[in-house]
Amino acid sequence: MELEAFPVQGSQRDRAFRLLDALVRGAREIGMTVSLQTERHTRGYATRGDHRHEIRFALDRDEVWLRFTQATLQRPHEPTERELQRARQGYMFPDFDAVPDEHLGILVAGAGRFWADSWKDTDEHRLEDDLVEVLEEVRLRLGHLAVQRAAAEERQRQAELERAEQAKRQAAAAERAAIAQREHLIDEEARDQARRWSEAGQLRAYAAEVRRNASLLTDEHCADALSWADRITKVADALDPFPDRAVRPHLLLGMPTASELRSFRNR
Repeated sequence: MELEAFPVQGSQRDRAFRLLDALVRGAREIGMTVSLQTERHTRGYATRGDHRHEIRFALDRDEVWLRFTQATLQRPHEPTERELQRARQGYMFPDFDAVPDEHLGILVAGAGRFWADSWKDTDEHRLEDDLVEVLEEVRLRLGHLAVQRAAAEERQRQAELERAEQAKRQAAAAERAAIAQREHLIDEEARDQARRWSEAGQLRAYAAEVRRNASLLTDEHCADALSWADRITKVADALDPFPDRAVRPHLLLGMPTASELRSFRNR
């Protein structure tokens, strides 16, 4: 683990390393991996995307972040002899010095909160006494993330199954509708054949009546009438499905459109 960027300064730096080492050892004993993030890392939580200088505890695909905190105190500046000499010449020296606090803190981020999300040194209490609780907090949060992820994956799996079932139902409905449409077209052809057969019979009867009436006409008009009767008979022959067209049709249908099938889906 690279520790150059570790965010604890001053006399407490070595102590912070010992605290971190204890956390790392405990985490690795229960199967976690631990690393110090020294560059910008935007994976994870939208509200805290930058995890530079934080420690990443990971288990499988889940992660929790831990960081040490250290306040900076303002202490009255004690001028050196040289600063006092320069002050007599009009130079200024600072009133306060920024000093790293000897009290440290630990923050844990990610996946909610179980016991706590922060621990601090006090004059009566040391972080060393909190390490077991900190590590348990990390473990509980990683476990919670694993449960959440498993639930999300199960929801996704169920959604995919439902989409597949829905696609099957739609395909079956489309197939039934296509069959219903094809049967409807065959039935319509039967009705059309019957209409043509009936109309052809009427035309032949009419042609016979025209021929019967032609015998009563003059030669010139008789010829015209007989010619007209022949024409009517040809129309009847073309229209009549008998003798060789009165059969079940063999329909060569393309794939019907959705709008064509809509009225057949609930049959």
